[in-house]
Amino acid sequence: MRSAGASGAGSNPVGASGPPREPPGVHPEDLVRLAHELDQVVERLRGMSGGRLEQPAAGGPTRAAIARAVAQQLWAMTEAVHPVQPDGPDGPVVRTDRDPVSGVLPVLDAVAAGDQLAVVGYELLAALARVRAAAGDNAWVLARVEESLGRLRELRRAL
Repeated sequence: MRSAGASGAGSNPVGASGPPREPPGVHPEDLVRLAHELDQVVERLRGMSGGRLEQPAAGGPTRAAIARAVAQQLWAMTEAVHPVQPDGPDGPVVRTDRDPVSGVLPVLDAVAAGDQLAVVGYELLAALARVRAAAGDNAWVLARVEESLGRLRELRRAL
């Protein structure tokens, strides 16, 4: 995990030596952390039998239903970060202010929970990488990365 250091992120303080620090926001290693967590959860889901995926987790919804809910949340974030106008005059025009309200994922068989999460998760990673490259609002992207990591970690604990 990255550390901003004692003086915080951003430029070095006046009189400090060394190269300037990268500005706050998302860095490639943040996307790598998200991909790693996604891979761990997907492999765990893919390794479960259909019967186990259809069992309730800790007296709540089934493991498959929890995975579907997380996939839906990641899909909503993906929809929120997609460029609105991919070919704007200065490159992609990205709206980071809209609420994620788009489409509902289909309900698949329980054994497809890992695959559905993988597809949605990697679509989110691709969208975040595009926004990171095109937009100056990296702090907004970092917030989506951290939110996604939190949801995947919660899912891993529930499994």
